[in-house]
Amino acid sequence: MVNSPTNSNYFFIVGIGASAGGIEALKRFFGNLPNDPNAAFVVMQHLSPNHKSMMTQILQRETSLPVAAIEDEVLVEPGNVYVLPPAKNVMLQERRLQLEEPSGNFANTIDNFFYSLATNWGEKTIAIVLSGTGEDGKEGLEAVSQAGGIALLQSPETAQFTSMPASAAISGIADEILSPKDLARTVFDLIRFADTYPTTSPQQTKAIDSLRLQQILDILAEHEDIDFSHYKISTLSRRIRHRCTLTQNQNLNNYIRLLETSEEEQKLLRQDLLIGATCFFRDRPVWEFLESEIIPELVEKLQPQEQLKVWVAACATGEEAYTIAMLVYEAIEKSNKSIQAKIFATDLDQHALEIAARGTYPEAIANDVSPERLEKHFTYDGNQYQIKRSLREMLIFAPHDLVKNAGFAKMSLVTCRNVLIYMQPQLQQQVLRLLHFALLPEAVLVLGSSEALGDLSSEFRSINSKWKIFRKRRGSSLSIIPIARQTILTPVHSNLRTRSRPNQLDRLIEEVFKYSFIQRQMTCLLVNRENQLLRVFYNSANLLQFPVGEAILDITELVHPALKLPLSTA
Repeated sequence: MVNSPTNSNYFFIVGIGASAGGIEALKRFFGNLPNDPNAAFVVMQHLSPNHKSMMTQILQRETSLPVAAIEDEVLVEPGNVYVLPPAKNVMLQERRLQLEEPSGNFANTIDNFFYSLATNWGEKTIAIVLSGTGEDGKEGLEAVSQAGGIALLQSPETAQFTSMPASAAISGIADEILSPKDLARTVFDLIRFADTYPTTSPQQTKAIDSLRLQQILDILAEHEDIDFSHYKISTLSRRIRHRCTLTQNQNLNNYIRLLETSEEEQKLLRQDLLIGATCFFRDRPVWEFLESEIIPELVEKLQPQEQLKVWVAACATGEEAYTIAMLVYEAIEKSNKSIQAKIFATDLDQHALEIAARGTYPEAIANDVSPERLEKHFTYDGNQYQIKRSLREMLIFAPHDLVKNAGFAKMSLVTCRNVLIYMQPQLQQQVLRLLHFALLPEAVLVLGSSEALGDLSSEFRSINSKWKIFRKRRGSSLSIIPIARQTILTPVHSNLRTRSRPNQLDRLIEEVFKYSFIQRQMTCLLVNRENQLLRVFYNSANLLQFPVGEAILDITELVHPALKLPLSTA
């Protein structure tokens, strides 16, 4: 057994969930795990309550670590493997494993334990989903990832039953998707790296110092065209440290050097910061209320040939957008009206949008979607479900930055769930003003259950306070002042290497373009004497910058993005 460090809580807890086909995967995992990892392993295998389990004996033959069935209130120690007994659930409370009698079936055994890991152990958590049917583990993995832990999956080609890992993979939350053998090596390397270069304790989220955070946000703003400066620092710090650990960089300075030069890491960090958890009919009471009270009313108000317009902001991989589409489709069908519906589903994550646009989901969605709706709205091909064309034609998926502009107008229904909670108050209010602009008078806004309207409470009337469903009171628009990127902190002195900043002329030209032309619908070009492009200012809102003196495009080769025609040098 590994001797625990001075801080006895400073070790990883690795939760491993498996179902059908999981025994072989577990054997390969522990059979390839190097000796003496400074971590505790908790194995949750779906087992029949009617048969004696031989799991502890099976795994003990594969590893030198002590393997034992979990006893109630056992203290978790590194260097041990704990196996869930049949007919029990397990939760982590502080540092003890508590056995519970399951309520109903065992469908969420893995999810529930992962939730308790995320809550009690935070960043020092590794959650792994192996072979199995159903989708137990998916939501728990999301909770672990959002808490700064590490989410790993068995690769489908090595799994006997792919439903469990596939349902989690589609959300994009997995940090790695590997064979059991490679998962064992990855887990050991992560644990060894964390032991060698410790950062924070599992019970706290240490904010990254302002200078390094500013450097990281500047890199993303430049290369990924996204401003995270108004997001909560605790969330940013947690996700950045997460990437630092996964890339096995000894410190933030090393990680920043990687981020500056690696386009792949820029995209991975951007995706981590934008990560969204979703599934069909997530928070089912919300959808039941929309189905019975809201959507039929919206349809009833429309005249034949009119159009119902819905916006699903931050749609991630599309499950919520298709959920709304099913309810709208069915409500129109019941009304016997010739009404069209158009659902705009947007997100910043291009990868997530590609998944949404394909409309193909693993068979595990049968746990969330009723058999009647699966029959009505999906085609099943033996191992996955495909959205039918009749439903898919109602939706338009498009990239959109929610914090920059409303994007849409005259919407009857807008959903923006579990996005505001990651933003600082000023940005929250800006986004709410943009959503207010997008809504028709008396239209409906749906937020996440932990979100609030703040200063805009007087602009909406509450329909359902528990599930944060509101109705817009009036038609007048609210003032919207674009929020500039904020500086986290600019230190007076620093020995750290910093990225080059625009020179004074560069900044002056940028300010002139912004304030001279911000209210005018025009395209402005700045060129030098050789007709080389230095600045482009499109449609009074989007400034594309090229460093003065370092022009990269001849004006005669410029293609206007709206007209798709070459511009004349005249």
